[in-house]
Amino acid sequence: MAEVRRQMAHLRRARGPRAHAQLIGGEVSLLPPDDHAAALQVMREHGREPMSMTHGDFDYHYLRTLAIGPGGRRRLRRLSFAAHIDSLMRGRRGAPRPRTETELAPLRRQFADMFHRLRREYGVRAYLAHNMTVTHATSTRSQR
Repeated sequence: MAEVRRQMAHLRRARGPRAHAQLIGGEVSLLPPDDHAAALQVMREHGREPMSMTHGDFDYHYLRTLAIGPGGRRRLRRLSFAAHIDSLMRGRRGAPRPRTETELAPLRRQFADMFHRLRREYGVRAYLAHNMTVTHATSTRSQR
């Protein structure tokens, strides 16, 4: 958290008191959910609107624990995630490397559905962005 505070203080000095910031660490969901939540809270305390960058390879329990603290109390009212779920990824739990982007539609839907459930059950709002790698090879495969 000390490093997050240091970086947020630098952003405040260099970019002003309010802006967006991304939490990137290879894969943010490898952080324990309590640490992930603490980093997001520090970013908000410094006037930043944080967005967590992820491969989306986590489950609802992780998401719920991130947003809802001990005792069932909501600790985050809003989450922002950018999910990079694409055909060039390797190592995703339960999913072999796909041949086309279309094969990933169910994984993308599952990811979005977790956030719909979180809002329905706890009132936590979400902003979700999706990014993917586009190459000539993936574009050609998608057209087949």
